[in-house]
Amino acid sequence: MTLDKIRNIAFLSTYPPRGCGLATFTNDLVRELDKIENIPNPKVIAVSDNDYGYSKRVIMELRQHDRESYTKIAEEINNSDIGILVIEHEYGIFGGEFGEYILDLVDNIQIPFILTLHTVLPRPLEKQKKILQVLGEKSAKVVTMAKNTIPILEEVYGIDAAKIEVIHHGVPYKELESREELKKKFGLSNRSVISTFGLLSPERDWNMELKPSQKWLRSTRISFTLSSGRRILV
Repeated sequence: MTLDKIRNIAFLSTYPPRGCGLATFTNDLVRELDKIENIPNPKVIAVSDNDYGYSKRVIMELRQHDRESYTKIAEEINNSDIGILVIEHEYGIFGGEFGEYILDLVDNIQIPFILTLHTVLPRPLEKQKKILQVLGEKSAKVVTMAKNTIPILEEVYGIDAAKIEVIHHGVPYKELESREELKKKFGLSNRSVISTFGLLSPERDWNMELKPSQKWLRSTRISFTLSSGRRILV
């Protein structure tokens, strides 16, 4: 494989305007890669659960719940000038039980792929384990975002240590005012603020998240500021 071909990179992921934390992550990532001269205009293969008005960066669209779409997209990739595919993996964004349809795609593509893991389960169900084992075995590299998941990937999933790379999640760089100035601007002076990135949903167990802090929570007023601008006072 030539260096010129490797430079043509595509990311398989959800993508805006689909509302998904992975979509936001991928959007931020490709915009930063635009600044690297040797990676001209990285492309996206969007995982869709509906009809979306994507930007021109999206060159293909994978229908999440349509199993035939996975082999069709694999064929399109093989017939394109894409040299390497980066699969942003989260069990819930691919079709089938625990996202098993993604295996149909990796079984049929003829180019190397990098697997980026956004969730590493220490105690997976048998099918979850098998899916990640197959993906790890067939990938050229496995990217994880935390060092403490390396032993899990090696011991639980049997992934070759030489394949594993740690790249921290990161956030887009932005010049910000000081914490106190920002608190003042949003009417939160002299108050404690808990913040989290990602999207809120019924599946996220906030009772479990806050349980270790119960004693502290009873002694102070906490503000949750949502991206919509609403505030929930606890």
